[in-house]
Amino acid sequence: MMGHIGLVPQSVHQLGGYRVQGKEEDDVARLVNDARALEEAGVFSIVIEAVPASVGKRITESVHVPTIGI
Repeated sequence: MMGHIGLVPQSVHQLGGYRVQGKEEDDVARLVNDARALEEAGVFSIVIEAVPASVGKRITESVHVPTIGI
């Protein structure tokens, strides 16, 4: 299974619309924790959608599976 974090279309209304995710430090921590949880669940990779490049880098550095930024 491939994981998907950041802007996930199925949750767009809960996130307040189509906007960049991870602008605040607590949101970044949540995304990093979500990525680690996905890795522990056994994903083979993670799609990171609509986050700043620096946040994508932090997420990528926090897991051992490949990540794809979109």
